[in-house]
Amino acid sequence: MPLLIGTTGLESAHERMIDEAAQRIPILQAANFSPGVQALKKLCHLAAQCLPDFDIEIIERHHAGKADAPGGTALMLYEAVAQPDSRPIFGRNAALQKRQKEEIGLHSLRGGTLCGTHETGFYGMEEHLRIIHTVESRAVFAHGALKAAKWLIGKPAGRYDVNDIWA
Repeated sequence: MPLLIGTTGLESAHERMIDEAAQRIPILQAANFSPGVQALKKLCHLAAQCLPDFDIEIIERHHAGKADAPGGTALMLYEAVAQPDSRPIFGRNAALQKRQKEEIGLHSLRGGTLCGTHETGFYGMEEHLRIIHTVESRAVFAHGALKAAKWLIGKPAGRYDVNDIWA
C-alpha cells in the first residue's frame, strides 16, 4: 500500500527507515502539501537567482502548538534559496556582529491559532522584495494531501516528492 508522509522534524534514523520502505512501496514525502507553497518555493528559487547580491531572510508564523522551529516549510524555502556557501542563522538574538553575506536568516514566530504564513524577503540596496504565502484554513493541506495520495496510487516502489506532482 502506498504511504504519504507529511510529518516534519524527522531524525536521520526515521529517514533511513523511509528509504528502506521505499524499496518495497511507493512513498511520497513532503513538508507541505499546499499547491501555493509549491509555487512559493519556485518563486523564491527564481528570485534568489535573479537577485544574487540581495540578503535573504525567511520568516514563518504558526500556531502556538507547533513544536518544530523552524518548521519543515521554512527549511524547504531555505533549500530553495541557498547557495553552496550559504549558512542558516536561526534568529538573531544577542548577535554582536554585522550580518555576514552568506547568512540566510530563519525566524520562527509562534502564537494563537495561526494556520501558517511564510515570508521570504530579499533585501538589496534601496529596494526589497517580499514573497508571502498565507494559509487561511488547514483544509488546504488536506486537499493537497488527497491530490498527492491519488497521484501516488499505482506508482512503482520508490521515494517521491511534491515536485513530481506540481512540476
